[in-house]
Amino acid sequence: MVLIFLWKQRPLFRGMSPWATASAVVRGLRPQIPGSMPRILAALIEQMWSGKPEDRPSASEVSNALQAPEMVDAVRDALAEMAASKLALSASFAAVPEETGELSESPP
Repeated sequence: MVLIFLWKQRPLFRGMSPWATASAVVRGLRPQIPGSMPRILAALIEQMWSGKPEDRPSASEVSNALQAPEMVDAVRDALAEMAASKLALSASFAAVPEETGELSESPP
């Protein structure tokens, strides 16, 4: 859950308080994994959500997976792509002329 929260940078479930979210997770509700998240990271999260504890990776396995070069590269590349998309979007908004707030007289 923490990895998805950090990736999305917003609450896991819209409109739910932290307590309601915790209760929902205990009951088995899981947030949708963001499409922008690298598949290698999404796969690790899905493993950690296994209903069978014996199928879940240990803390040291998770730590090793998060530090593996292929994970680091995939996350770095995805974050760079997300940053480039935000910059492009920001630049497109900057190109739109600002409104002055003044009313112009309509032609007769």
